[in-house]
Formats: sequence, C-alpha cells, structure tokens
Amino acid sequence: MDALKKIELEEFLKKLNQDPPNEHIFKTPDKKADDLPISYVENKLDELYFGLWGGEDFKTERIENEIVGSIKLLVFHPVMEFWQTRPGAASIQITVDAAPQNAQNKDRNVWAQDMRNKKPNALDMAYGKLKAECIKNAAKSLGKCFGRDLNRKEKKAEYTPQIMASDKTKLAVITRAIDEGNYPQARVLAAKMGFSTERLKDINARIDELEGTKAQS
Repeated sequence: MDALKKIELEEFLKKLNQDPPNEHIFKTPDKKADDLPISYVENKLDELYFGLWGGEDFKTERIENEIVGSIKLLVFHPVMEFWQTRPGAASIQITVDAAPQNAQNKDRNVWAQDMRNKKPNALDMAYGKLKAECIKNAAKSLGKCFGRDLNRKEKKAEYTPQIMASDKTKLAVITRAIDEGNYPQARVLAAKMGFSTERLKDINARIDELEGTKAQS
C-alpha cells in the first residue's frame, strides 16, 4: 500500500475514532447505561460511507420471554473500496400482562415466560427495535463515533496515527519517496500533510533542488 493511501486511511480512521457528541447520548430506560439513537447511527453511516451500507441475514430466535437477534452490517469502505462486514447482536424482552399481585418472584418469572400472557401487540414496535439494536451493536465495532467506548469502565484507548503522528514521521515518508526518485509523489505527500506554509515551501525547495540535480546527472 502506498503512502498516499495510508494517509487517506489514517484520516478516515481519525473520523471513525472521534467520540460521539454529548447531545446525542442518552440514558437507557433503566438509567443504567448510555446509548445512541438509531437515527444518529444511521445518519453517521450515511455520512462516513456515503450511503453505501446495509444489513443482511437478519435472524431471530425466541428464548423463553426474550427474542435474540443477529445481523450482518455491510459498509463500503470509501478508501479501500471494498465491502466490509460487521456482525451485530441484541435482544428484547417480550412484554406480558401484569402478573397477579399476590405472585412471588419465582411465580412472576413463570408468568413472564408463559406466552399465553403476552400482550397482543407486544412485538409491533419491539421487533423493529431489535433490528435497530443489532445494527447499532454491529456499528460499534467500526469506531468510537458509533458508541464503541460508551459504558466502558476500563481506560479508553486512543487512536494513534503512524504517518501523521508528528513532523518527524511525515518527513520520513516524504524522504522515502525522494530516495525512490518519486518526486511528484513527494510533492503530493507534502501538500497533504498539513505543514505550515513556510515549512511546505522549504520542503518543495529541497525537492526542486534534488530533482534538478538528478536531471543534470
């Protein structure tokens, strides 16, 4: 992979690994965790992947009074230009009518698992929510902007670019292109690396000098 492609990848990874804005983070219904709305996740997928994403192979299974689901999230990588797949999984609880007031904890569990007590429209909205939760779960593996680090107690790792980390690493890549005699690429690299105007001028002057020397030899 050439240096230009690596720089594009690093820029894209930087976008993926930005924390989501606080205004889009909300508490789950039980108030125990942070979450992102599906509308934010879908809009972010549209933004970063230019609308080239989708879900396939959505599967569900009932386990007692819950339905578990899984999905494959597909995104078309805008830099590498191939389809990536990320698995996602989630579950929802099937809502039932209230248990009798005199029911004890164990009896309440038995009541909840008896599908004869299911509310008639329990899955009208919940089934769609399950698919959305599966997509959100899959998207988290793409980067922090999709909520990867929400609710993690351990120290959060930060993405560290390899080329764009410092002027030293940037110059090393430009020097490699120069050593290979690829002066046009060296100029393009320098232009993409965010140097100050004066620094960029000095780099281009150095390339001009080396290119002229090579032409005279």
